[in-house]
Amino acid sequence: MSNTFYIITTGILNNDGVYNYINLYNRLYNIYRKRILNAGFSNIVVTHYEDGRISSRHPELVQQLTTNGHQFIDRYFNPIIDLIPTDNHIIIDFAHIFLYTSTPGVVTWNVGAENDLPIDQSSKFKLHTLYTDYLANYTTSNYITSNMEYNVNLLENGFDIINGKVVTFVDVLIKSLPSDITVESMQLDSSGQCVGIGYAMWLENKVTQ
Repeated sequence: MSNTFYIITTGILNNDGVYNYINLYNRLYNIYRKRILNAGFSNIVVTHYEDGRISSRHPELVQQLTTNGHQFIDRYFNPIIDLIPTDNHIIIDFAHIFLYTSTPGVVTWNVGAENDLPIDQSSKFKLHTLYTDYLANYTTSNYITSNMEYNVNLLENGFDIINGKVVTFVDVLIKSLPSDITVESMQLDSSGQCVGIGYAMWLENKVTQ
């Protein structure tokens, strides 16, 4: 097993940089770091991808994100050229550039996302991604709605490393769906129903590990 684990974020500055996800990311990173190290990895590489038009207006935020040796790249994450050298990774997809498929660990490109990359939605990528809902209301203040806290909790606990392999709550959901229901037909949305089902199954699965 490679001793390096990769954490990637998309859209961490959230459109305008003002209502960014840096505090949320720091919260997630502290949790992920312990989980990754406990799984036997000794090195963690973090890379943030962000629209250069946003990051160029907020150099102070970029500096804040790179103080611990983390990388910051001023463009959208491109799954065709930004190849992750190992299966040991998790993408915190704040920008929602990926959509889940009915195959665990495989995603497609979200052509509806605000990006300018000419990638066809039929393209499939073997990536471990986490997206719950649009977190526009998550700010640097202490005010978080109950629904927002639920989504944050899902991000905190939505993946694990089991027997050396990354498993997300979506993987559990896919394997547990009836044959007549697909993830494509019930993409995670603001209703929280798909999230709730997936998270419940994820917790049940973890209990039985």
